[in-house]
Amino acid sequence: MHISRPVVILSRWLPVLAMALVVVGGCRRNDPPAAMLADTPEEMRPPVRPKADAIPPAVDDAPAGQESVQALRERIERQNRLFSSNTTAEAPLSRSQRASTDSAGDLSHLPSPRPPARAEREPGGASDKPMSRPPEGAARDRAEPAVSVKEPPSRTPPPAIVPDVPVIVPATQPQPPAPQYAKPVDRVTTTTTTDADVMAREFARRLKEHPTDAAAHFYHQIFRFLRDESIPDLGSLSPLPPDDREMLSVALDGISDWIRKIQTDPNALPSRKLAPLLRMAERLRELTELSIPTMSLCRRVDGFGIYEPMALSFRAGLEHETIIYCEVENFTSRLNEKQLWETKLSMEAVLYNSAGDAILRGKDNVPIDLCRNRRRDFFVVKRLKLPATLAASRYILKVTIVDEQAKRVAENSLNLMMMAQ
Repeated sequence: MHISRPVVILSRWLPVLAMALVVVGGCRRNDPPAAMLADTPEEMRPPVRPKADAIPPAVDDAPAGQESVQALRERIERQNRLFSSNTTAEAPLSRSQRASTDSAGDLSHLPSPRPPARAEREPGGASDKPMSRPPEGAARDRAEPAVSVKEPPSRTPPPAIVPDVPVIVPATQPQPPAPQYAKPVDRVTTTTTTDADVMAREFARRLKEHPTDAAAHFYHQIFRFLRDESIPDLGSLSPLPPDDREMLSVALDGISDWIRKIQTDPNALPSRKLAPLLRMAERLRELTELSIPTMSLCRRVDGFGIYEPMALSFRAGLEHETIIYCEVENFTSRLNEKQLWETKLSMEAVLYNSAGDAILRGKDNVPIDLCRNRRRDFFVVKRLKLPATLAASRYILKVTIVDEQAKRVAENSLNLMMMAQ
C-alpha cells in the first residue's frame, strides 16, 4: 500500500501538536509559584526556566479530564511503530516520483523533536512542596515526544551510459597493414593501345584515302617530328604535286631548324631565334608566283620607288619619250660560285591597238643583278618611244617579265590614249 508523502508527514506530527496543546493548557491553569514572585513586581516577572533536576508535576496531580503524559508517550510510540511499519511496506517509487517527493517533503533540515523528561520524585515527599510553573518553551520541550526520522535507504546511482564511440588511434602508432585480397584474373587478353598508335593509324588511313592532300601530309610530318623522327620525309611526300611537295618541304625544314635553334640557344637574341623562320619565308616567297605589283610610265627614275610618273594621255602626231617602270615581287635569287646572290630576269613590252593588233614590240634582257646580300626588292626599267605615226585612238601597253631561274612569268598592262590635236 502506497501512502503519499504529505499524509505520512501529517500523521507523524499530529500527535505531537496535540500533546503540546494539552501541556500548555494545563500549565496555564496552575497557580504561579509564590517563591519566584515574592521580590519582583508582577508586570516585570521574567519567565523562569526550570533547572535540569526539577521534578515536573506528578501524574496523579494532573487535573481531572486531562490525558496524562505517560498515556501520550505511549500513544506517540504506537504512532511511531505504525509509521515505521508503513514506511517499510511502501512500494518503491519511480525515479520521477522519488525526485518530486524528495523535493516536496524533505524535512531533514528541521530539528528532531525531543522526548519529555521523565518525572521523578525527590525523596522526602517532594509532592508536598509547591511547584513553580515552567515557561511555555520548557513545557513544549518536555511535551514533544521523541520521534525518529528514518532516513531513506541510500540509492546507488545507475551506471553511466557510455556510447559506443570508435577508438581513435594516434598517428604516431604503427597502423596494421590493410588486408590484401587477390585480384580477379582477367581471362580476356587485350593489347595495350596508346593514343600515339591510334593517331598513327588515323594518319595512315587519311594518306591512303587522299594521297594528294597536302594538309594530311603536313599533319603526318608533324606527328613524325613529335616522335623525334627526321622531317621532311621526302619518300612519304612523293605522291604530292611538285609545287606542293616543294612548298611543304621548305616549311617543314624551317620549322625543324627553328625548334633546334631555340633548344640549343634559348638565351639568344630574337633576331637569331627568328633567323630560321625568316629564311623559310624567303624560300617560300620564291615558290610563289612572280608578280608586278607596280607599273608606270615615268619621265625619270632614280631607284626603287623613286620615280616621276607622267600622264597616260598623249597628243597624236608627236613623238613621246617615256620610261617603263616595273616593280617585281617573288623573284628568285641564288648563290653563284662566287657566293654572290644572282637574279636573272627578262622583260618584253608590246603595244596593242584597239583591234588587238601588236603594232609595237620590244624585248630586252635585263642585266644580271649580283649582290652580296639577298635582295628583297627589285625593279626593272625600259625606255619606250611612242612614234608620231600613232593615230588618235586607245592603246594597251602590256609588259611581261620572266624569272629565268625559276621559270615563272608575270604580266601587267596600262591603258594609253592618243588624242587628236
